Amino acid sequence: MSRHVVRFPAPEQLLRRLGLKRFWGGGDADLTGTDQREGAAMTVSADSSKILDKAYEGSSLAELLTAPVSALAGVSDGDAELLAKAFNIKTVQDLGKNKYFHAAAALTALGEAGGK
Repeated sequence: MSRHVVRFPAPEQLLRRLGLKRFWGGGDADLTGTDQREGAAMTVSADSSKILDKAYEGSSLAELLTAPVSALAGVSDGDAELLAKAFNIKTVQDLGKNKYFHAAAALTALGEAGGK
């Protein structure tokens, strides 16, 4: 289990919208006692064995952001090569900042929220 302090706009809504509850073994994130103001810092815990390759479990957030995309569980070296070729995505941070993936995530969130 890794713990990192991060700043989120509207933390509770963002976690739920992004479906991060899946990384806690299917339960909702426990946000009891957290500051829910926009931009407030909060500690986020995730079971790193479900989202990271074993070699990267226990890495710092800075190390994870600069790690190759294949550091994510289920992303092979071949997948990482294709992402690099198609979108110039080489690191976990590149993937997280990619405008196409942001657009797809936003559209998915709208669809799941009942948008038309």
